[in-house]
Amino acid sequence: MENFNHHVMIGLLFVHNEEMKRINKETRGMDKTTDVLSFPMLDIENGKVDLMQEDFMDGKNTVYLGDIVIAPNVVKEQAEVYGHSELRELCFLFSHGMFHLLGYDHMDKESEKQMIGKQENVLSSLEITR
Repeated sequence: MENFNHHVMIGLLFVHNEEMKRINKETRGMDKTTDVLSFPMLDIENGKVDLMQEDFMDGKNTVYLGDIVIAPNVVKEQAEVYGHSELRELCFLFSHGMFHLLGYDHMDKESEKQMIGKQENVLSSLEITR
């Protein structure tokens, strides 16, 4: 949907709440568990990037975007709170992490609306609804 025309590789890690809390504190200075964290490897802004040869893992067409960390216990809790399936919550958080890897953020209302809208479009296209 973002027209990122390269093969991508990401790291995906599922961790317990305490590990998520440790990672969140270590990387963001926030001493609390969160649902998803993303660690981009490329300098991408709103899905746009000027790739250089060294950005390709195999020297050809595969780009390592970065890592996504998800706390499954939080997925379960939030699915209950929002009244939808754990699959829907997991996919929402994964897509959230992917958009962060693609250089999107939600630092203000406008960028948050854009990012959430993109996530909803992806989930709708996959027929993953509330």
